[in-house]
Amino acid sequence: MEIKNVFVVTPIGERDSDARVHAAKMQADVFNWLKKELGYSFETALADPGIGNLAEDIFRKIRDADVIVADTVLNNLNVFYEIGLAHALNKPVILISPEGVDVPFDIANLSRIEYNKDNFDDSQTSPSVVKELKEKLRNKFQILEKADENTLLLYLPYSRLLKETSESIVSDIHLKIKNLEELITRTKNKDVVDTEYIKGEKDAFAALTEAVKKATRSIRTTRLSPYTVVGRQNDFYNAIRNIMHTGNVYRPEYFQRIIATNNIKKLDEVLGLVTSNMGCDFTIYLSHHSYNFEIVIIDELTVFVHFCKNRKDDRCDITEIISATLKVKDCEVAIEFRDIFESIVKNSFYSINCIDINVENIAQKTAEIKEEFEKGLRRFEENTWKQGIDEKNNTTEGN
Repeated sequence: MEIKNVFVVTPIGERDSDARVHAAKMQADVFNWLKKELGYSFETALADPGIGNLAEDIFRKIRDADVIVADTVLNNLNVFYEIGLAHALNKPVILISPEGVDVPFDIANLSRIEYNKDNFDDSQTSPSVVKELKEKLRNKFQILEKADENTLLLYLPYSRLLKETSESIVSDIHLKIKNLEELITRTKNKDVVDTEYIKGEKDAFAALTEAVKKATRSIRTTRLSPYTVVGRQNDFYNAIRNIMHTGNVYRPEYFQRIIATNNIKKLDEVLGLVTSNMGCDFTIYLSHHSYNFEIVIIDELTVFVHFCKNRKDDRCDITEIISATLKVKDCEVAIEFRDIFESIVKNSFYSINCIDINVENIAQKTAEIKEEFEKGLRRFEENTWKQGIDEKNNTTEGN
């Protein structure tokens, strides 16, 4: 069996220093246990900086590793440099850090495993870290095994994210949509594309529901159109609810939902999702942006892109809102839409973490959510009004 290589990025420090003692403790109580249970290879940098070239050794081990585990204890500058190097080399990174430690802005949005450094000798601390790391490592390797040499890796350099700003997000998204045909054609030449065009709402949601039931890592969806299919596609929403509330350890790590604050009816949807998912790894992002397409991303590699009908009058009874759907799997196009999702998340104005909501604080949280949603709706309506005035002025000038 091929051995999977994990490189542990951690402060080394001088002999008997806090950093060296901590690194040794983590090796003994966490990584040695994981090595026994998973059979992976866990490497660290040279223990003695006097042996060989430490910088070259670290670069080589990051380059050759399949997955990087980075411990941000002590906010060590070398560790942050090596995390950046790993991202530049398209390496998947799992962050671990002591509770309450602030990390730099550039990596603050990444998920991480926290541990209690002061009570690390406690019998509950190291098993907890081992359990969480084991699941994350298995998921990372599962994704890597699905990819092949012609498939773009999931872990892209941060340069793409750094170039995006809130001013350019709309044009950037539309440009990516415009280039979709070119991307599919280019990927087809590599014989790794798997696409399907689905006409109509019913068949699209039947395929989507089956994909959701098989999700093992994550589910991400958007609600960007002013219109809704809630209450019309109950099988899809029941599949999501069942998979998020199951006690199975193989359920997806998290669910993310972006909802545009462009219709007051969506407030009930948001509050319903919060109430039914208290304590779950379910995050809702509120966005000012609205588009006539919606995205569902299953396990990072399967994307459903719904194209919505344009409807100006809510009083009209249109039986079909989703006119067509493009299903894309395991190729560069799927990665592009995942980046689109991340761009919208980055420019959302409010996030709701259901895992932090319980029966004691639900009333307070509901009031806060309602206030933020109504603020977002007012801004959307103001922007729509200004856009209408601008279009009217442009038409007048053109005449």
